[in-house]
Amino acid sequence: MSTTSEAPAPAPGFDLDSIAKEIEESLISLLGLEAGTQIDRKRRLRMLGVDSLVAMDLITSLETRHGQLPDTVIRDHPTVHDLAEYLSKQKRGA
Repeated sequence: MSTTSEAPAPAPGFDLDSIAKEIEESLISLLGLEAGTQIDRKRRLRMLGVDSLVAMDLITSLETRHGQLPDTVIRDHPTVHDLAEYLSKQKRGA
């Protein structure tokens, strides 16, 4: 019997990298960037051109797959990496 408590593995497609790619694809579309544009996952979304309107559109896009999200999710998790990590943890119930 193991005494370590490990978080359950994320469901397929809900791991950190998959969610980060989903966010990147949404951002590319919402910001009108060229397909395949590389997005720095550690750069603040505001520095990438995400204003309050784009943030709300991003939240709406993510809610279709991840359920209702707080209006402050972008402010509270201001990078692609931070947001993906938050969503991944939500899916694991952590």
